[in-house]
This record gives sequence, structure tokens and C-alpha cells, in this order.
Amino acid sequence: MENALKKNFSKNESPLVFRNFITMSYNENFTTEFYVDNEFYVSKVTKLKSNQFEAIKRKENSAFFEKSEDGKLLKINPYKSEKSFYVIIKQ
Repeated sequence: MENALKKNFSKNESPLVFRNFITMSYNENFTTEFYVDNEFYVSKVTKLKSNQFEAIKRKENSAFFEKSEDGKLLKINPYKSEKSFYVIIKQ
């Protein structure tokens, strides 16, 4: 997509690094503890306008829009990903 500003980060350069550390046990006395320790970070930031994030899908080689079986306009999300989260910043 055009006009999208992108910046990639290593773990050391990332503006946000997260860690969760959870202690769990199968009994309330915690005699058999186990741990989950995860760390992750923001590896890429993409800044774009809302109309670039989600657009109405056009029929191939046509000026007409595609619709679902119930008549709603179909949308495409080229930046949508299971491993991403999205923030709307009002300016």
C-alpha cells in the first residue's frame, strides 16, 4: 500500500517490550509449582490512514464493488494479521 510508513525494530531497539511471568499449581498449597515465562516485543510499526487499513473490495477488472450473499459490501484488510494488534490514534 502506498503512503504507509513502516519502521522495523530489533528487541533492543523496540519502543515496547513485554514480559509475563505466571506461577501456577494443580493444588491450592502450591506444592507442585510450574511457571510460564514469556517475553515479546514490538517488531514493526506501520502508520497509515484508516482507508488504507480497510477498503471495500472491487470486482476484478471492474468499477463495481463486491457484495456478500446477504448484500453487504465486502471489505479487504491487507494489513490484518493474527500476530498483530492495532491502535487508532486520533490527531
